[in-house]
Amino acid sequence: MQATLRSELGDMRHNATTSLAIKINVRRASCSACCIVLSLPQEKEIYNCGNYFVALLRGLSRQSLSTSLATTARNHHEANYTSIHYDGDRISRITHLLETYSDKKYYVYDSINMTLRYIRVKAQNPKDAGTWGNHDWTRRFRPYAIGEIRFYEALEQYKHLNLRTFNIHEADFVLVPITLGAVIFFGSPTDVSYAFRHLLDNEPFFKAHPEKHLYITNNERLFRGGYEDLKLFNGCCGITLDLMKRISKGILVKDFDAPYFRQYIWNHPETENGKTWQSYGETRPLFQYQWSIGYAHEASNDNYPFIDAEDYDIWSKKNITFFYRSPTAGASMYNSTQYRHALLAEGEADKLIHPPSAIGQTVRHEHWLREFSGSKYCIVIRGDNPSSRSLYAAIRMGCLPVIVSHALPYYQPIFRSLVNYDDFSISIDEGAFLSKPAESLNSAIQSLSESDLRLKVRGLSLLQRLLVLDHPKSLFVSAFVHETVVRQLDHHPYLFMGNSSSFTLNKEGSLGQDTLSLYDDAEREMMNATG
Repeated sequence: MQATLRSELGDMRHNATTSLAIKINVRRASCSACCIVLSLPQEKEIYNCGNYFVALLRGLSRQSLSTSLATTARNHHEANYTSIHYDGDRISRITHLLETYSDKKYYVYDSINMTLRYIRVKAQNPKDAGTWGNHDWTRRFRPYAIGEIRFYEALEQYKHLNLRTFNIHEADFVLVPITLGAVIFFGSPTDVSYAFRHLLDNEPFFKAHPEKHLYITNNERLFRGGYEDLKLFNGCCGITLDLMKRISKGILVKDFDAPYFRQYIWNHPETENGKTWQSYGETRPLFQYQWSIGYAHEASNDNYPFIDAEDYDIWSKKNITFFYRSPTAGASMYNSTQYRHALLAEGEADKLIHPPSAIGQTVRHEHWLREFSGSKYCIVIRGDNPSSRSLYAAIRMGCLPVIVSHALPYYQPIFRSLVNYDDFSISIDEGAFLSKPAESLNSAIQSLSESDLRLKVRGLSLLQRLLVLDHPKSLFVSAFVHETVVRQLDHHPYLFMGNSSSFTLNKEGSLGQDTLSLYDDAEREMMNATG
């Protein structure tokens, strides 16, 4: 079937009024004998696995894809791709998909041996000191740990049977309720070992299906990937190499998407971005499946006011145009300091259109909060990695993000089976911003019509429903389940194409093989080191 489909579809192109240049490749997939990958501009991807379609990056459900697409392709006819191009209201389609989503279900372990409630309480108590050796790191990562706890609790407290099952054998995936950031930073190695030992020794479903088990940590220090991480965990924290090998067959929800970003770097080795972030391309993921939840804990940070972006007219009446505050002391990694300080140069902020704007160094928190929440556009600039927590604060406070970071959509996609950054933000070219910061911002805003802005503000409102856990109409659980199920089909990173004209096969094969070889290498080196 694979050869037949390649011969029938390999040279097909569609050039209609939508100007879509479609490239079709066929690769093996675990879900069936073959998988058709349609690479569209702006990284739209559709996978046809077996007898059904799975839409990635644009939020269509399988049912809503035109069933005639495969038939017309096989018959060598020009296919009508209007359903892929989203000629209708995309935000409404995605919203409807999530509000009615009931295809898949998850199960949650409830054993007190894994939930470790006393550590959750400790992590959320600001008077309780952490137990991690570096207290500066503990102080920095307490909000991350609290965020992880909130993610878990949102999934644990969801009782509707449209997405959750209380029969583990019906589950598409199983949530392991060990709040990793909290347990490692506020517990002890014994706590970590105790919780995972229960999972490994006392849960028969784990022994049968380790690949269905899901773990969450948005902590930058945990499970980043590579050999150094394995050495770190082998020497502390109660996480042994043997444990890592066993849980690595599952799903990791992390602050960044290691397989996706790694493949992006491989496909762009000679570009400025590829060179800047090259070290990420050399770091192998620790889990077979992985997707990014970003720094979404900031979107539920109740120290910031929640400002609903649902009403465009209210958003348009905000009294501050641009917001950007940054300390001038200290330096960011990966040559990011030049971008973070470019707009702070003397006289640069005065060139911005539509005053007033709030640009400058850091101010007292109350002043910062008042400016941030009262701004239309919040400038988000890359730092020690391609992302910034200010992006998620902007989402919470209804401020349209203006992003200066080429790599961000690949490093930290947000529910990438559903939305993309163009839906809710404005992107600025890094070179243009560095050369003429104010002019690049002015040009980006002036190029948008009112209808463009209305769409982006609606997209921002949708992102609030996906990420803000205390949103009165939250869609977090639906989006979480949808993303996980799609990622379970996406464990071959070579399926990602950096752009629609180039295709680089993963030189190390599937992620599973790649990851297991990493553990084998580490095991050999550690055995040699000890004896």
